[in-house]
Amino acid sequence: MRNCDLAKLVAGAVLAIAPLILAASAQPLPPTSPPQLAPVLPPAHVVDLLTADGMATFGAQWKHMEVKIVEGPALPNAMPGYKTSYDITPHAGVKGFDDSSWLTPFLLSPSNCWTGVAAVNCRSCGTGPT
Repeated sequence: MRNCDLAKLVAGAVLAIAPLILAASAQPLPPTSPPQLAPVLPPAHVVDLLTADGMATFGAQWKHMEVKIVEGPALPNAMPGYKTSYDITPHAGVKGFDDSSWLTPFLLSPSNCWTGVAAVNCRSCGTGPT
């Protein structure tokens, strides 16, 4: 009986000391270098699409259309209480999208950017009211 207790005591002591011995003998990790960052270069060209000159550079034209919120089927893996989902239409970001029926507002400029439809466009570029 005593031999069994002594064996358990020795086994417990070995198990308790083993991590300490392994930690002391492990080599420390080499220091890591900071991540490589892309070089910071000044921009070669800056184009302001809110000006007539900037729009002419790319042949750009501002257009807008009111979106509609449409109801759709529930999303995959949705919780049981959610039977529908919502989306907007039209999605103008898809390739080959025809925006020929969209309205062409007046020329956007910083002076008229604060009113009407222009304010919505300017909020996204950071120059309109917040």
